[in-house]
Amino acid sequence: CKTWTSPTVRKCLNPTWGSDGSGLAVDFPVHCESQQLHIKVFDWDFSSSDDLIGIAASLDINELLTACRGNNTVSSTEVPLLSAAGEPGAGTLVVSAEWLELRALRPEPPLQGPSIAHLSAKILHATGIPGGMDSPFTVRLRVTAGDNADIAITPAGATVASEDTGCEDSSGQPQHQPSLLGTMAKGIAALRSSKTNPMPNSPMTLCAEAATSASHPQASLGLAEGLQSACTALAGRGESADEIATLLGVQRHQVDSFLDIQRDSAKTCKAAKEALVNAVARPCFDEVLQLLLPSRVGDEHVLLELALLDKHQKCAGNLQLPFSQVLEADGLCLEGPFKLDGGAELAGSLQLRWLA
Repeated sequence: CKTWTSPTVRKCLNPTWGSDGSGLAVDFPVHCESQQLHIKVFDWDFSSSDDLIGIAASLDINELLTACRGNNTVSSTEVPLLSAAGEPGAGTLVVSAEWLELRALRPEPPLQGPSIAHLSAKILHATGIPGGMDSPFTVRLRVTAGDNADIAITPAGATVASEDTGCEDSSGQPQHQPSLLGTMAKGIAALRSSKTNPMPNSPMTLCAEAATSASHPQASLGLAEGLQSACTALAGRGESADEIATLLGVQRHQVDSFLDIQRDSAKTCKAAKEALVNAVARPCFDEVLQLLLPSRVGDEHVLLELALLDKHQKCAGNLQLPFSQVLEADGLCLEGPFKLDGGAELAGSLQLRWLA
């Protein structure tokens, strides 16, 4: 799911968003037509938490987009708001929607909107992880773009802006020079970045970011964890291995292997140790990260960064790919494995699709 919060419109009981009153646009990926849109409206309080003043009934995505899908039109609907107590009369909210498709060919002219493309990263598993790392692991995907603004990016992703102080030269003309604070901030950020997260010479701005869930050990060829207690109970009742396999819908050798380990404590201990080693040596993710790329990534210097992090957020490997590699890949799909610095590898792929 994705959450978005609008800017605050102050001192108005009939707020209209957008500088020209045409509203604000935000993109949401739709994976299933049964998805729903949930909307809540709050007031703004300076000294206390914001008050909930209106809740919209859940909007079914399929119903919201029926009028515009396939017609390249924008559909609008008035949504009644209920009070926090569930009573009607809390106002109405006008919501517009437009259906965008994912295509391999970039549309001409380019799409005008908050996002222009959809990047998916299939993350399967990692191998070759250096020593001293603790599981579980996560994989972080970042998209950064070149920026003409005078900023520097720290390893943590924060921006440090340089400040200018105005002074006059001998002719009395204004002259702008970097302040001591700005110069020190940029120097410290550049020093840290060069040691822990090298970046290109031009300043970069973080455009999009996503991370996987915690890794899990590689799936065993033995009996699935959810069936193990049932297998033990059936064996305790005197059922044969063939009968247990039939009842659980598994292979006979899976039942034999599990029961054999249960009878031998040494084998149980060995299996537990192997699972622990496997969790560190070959963590599995089996997950797809999805990012909506903002319009700025289309024309500027763009980097894709894959980072493998252990449970302490210690970097076990990092890779920076030029966005052009995905654009030049066959079918806009770049296949792994991706070799990270430090020796680790990530199995998976990157795929780009344009919004149109």
